[in-house]
Amino acid sequence: MNPWIRLLGLLVAIVAAALFLKVLPPLVVLAIFVGGVAYANHVLTVVPRRDRARGTAELLGLRAVPAEQAGLSAFPFALLQRPGASTRDVMVGPWRGVEVRIFDVETAAAAPFAAGGDARRFSGAIAPLPFEAPHVAVEPQGFLTPPDERPNVPVVPGAPEPVARAFDVRSADPAFAEGLLDERLTDWLRSREESTGFETYGRAVLVYERWVPARERDVLLEALRGFLDAVGAQGE
Repeated sequence: MNPWIRLLGLLVAIVAAALFLKVLPPLVVLAIFVGGVAYANHVLTVVPRRDRARGTAELLGLRAVPAEQAGLSAFPFALLQRPGASTRDVMVGPWRGVEVRIFDVETAAAAPFAAGGDARRFSGAIAPLPFEAPHVAVEPQGFLTPPDERPNVPVVPGAPEPVARAFDVRSADPAFAEGLLDERLTDWLRSREESTGFETYGRAVLVYERWVPARERDVLLEALRGFLDAVGAQGE
């Protein structure tokens, strides 16, 4: 089609829309404007993010699923119960023989920790544990989690010195946590350079870090694999 004809058609459409909006009540015009902004946000941000998550899931041999279908609410991890916690970009499926759930979780930023920016946005991976465990939570102090958002279980007094110095270590069974944090697991934590935390509960473990872009989810899975390798002998 001739470019001049297309331009003329566009100008006619703009004029027609302006005349149409002019005769509508102000509240109707406002509603149309708000709806247009919401639609544009969906097309420009939500849809591309969802497509990226689906593409990454396929590369990892996983599948992208809606958060409400992933069963994350069945896991009583403290990270998932923080104020305003919501999950998104969930991927599930078998990875190297282990059934995993990977996701992002955002929590409400609380002053004076709001300046931490992405400290309130995390990426996590959940997998089965080879043994039954009480609630154990080990998180880098650098995550700047407010005290009232930390798990409501005792601080572990006998954590290894390198871990106790750099991590907040809590457990419903301090003696179990002290045994869990053996040399292998302590070495794994230190190798992560204070970038990774974990929680155990029942037969599941959650390994998490500050937000990881979708294209780097394999890095998070490798961290999960490292944890499982470190504790594997404890379940034998």
